[in-house]
Parts: sequence; C-alpha cells; structure tokens
Amino acid sequence: MNKVVLVILIFCCAAGARSTASAADVVVGPEIFDLIAQDKAAGEAWLFYAYALGLCEDPNSPSFDCEVGARKISLEQWVKYSKDSKSAKDVYFSELLKVVESGFIAEYVKHFLYQERWGEVKAPQYREYLDWAKDNIPMHRIETKLHARYE
Repeated sequence: MNKVVLVILIFCCAAGARSTASAADVVVGPEIFDLIAQDKAAGEAWLFYAYALGLCEDPNSPSFDCEVGARKISLEQWVKYSKDSKSAKDVYFSELLKVVESGFIAEYVKHFLYQERWGEVKAPQYREYLDWAKDNIPMHRIETKLHARYE
C-alpha cells in the first residue's frame, strides 16, 4: 500500500490540491481490508479518495472543488484497477464513470453532496444533468464506503 500512497501524494500535489503540498495524516479503519477483499478495484479507489481528501485545505470539511477532485481521482483509480480485474463490477463507480464521461461531475457533486458552507457552486449544466440522470442513472445512490480521520 505504500506505493499507492506515494502515487496519490505525487498526483494530488502535482494537481495543486493543497497549497502547502503536504498531506494531513490519514487514518483509515480496518474496513479497508474488507473493501479490498470484496472488490480490489473499488477498495483501492476508496483508499485513493480518502488520501485525496487528505490533501485538501481542510480535509475534515472539504471544499466543493476538493470533493469533485477526490471523486475524480477515485474513479480514475477504479478504471485503472478494474482493467486488471474481470470481477470488478462496482455499480457506484460504473455509474460515476457515466457521469464523468458525460461531463457532469460538478453537477453530480452539487446534487448529491452539497454542503451549505460551499455557498454558490459552479455547476453550469445542473438542469441538463438532472434530465440526463433521469434517463441514464435513475436508481443511482451516492456512496462513500471509506471514511477516514485526518490529523
């Protein structure tokens, strides 16, 4: 897993997720082992999500842009790891992939994860997203399977 952490840190720092380029200490529970045992691709993706949030200015209360970025990073990793695993059939990430490929990730995060502290967020195609979602992911449920503590 050290290789995974290093890759996350390099990727996120290069993307400028945290101005100081230092991550919070990320503490995940033993549920990560169950997630990886059930579906390695999805488990690794959720680990990337947790570490990506650790690079946010305030990982315990991430900004809208940071949440969008963390979801995208987790999806990128799921796509990468699911290519190596024929058993990777995670419904959540499969549907998130459709969202991203259709260009609606900001709208998706606004719809499912909006926090009042974010105020006005940039989701210019929000109405189009709602119409698209009815036809393409009508039964979608938001997931966050790995919760971390940031110190």
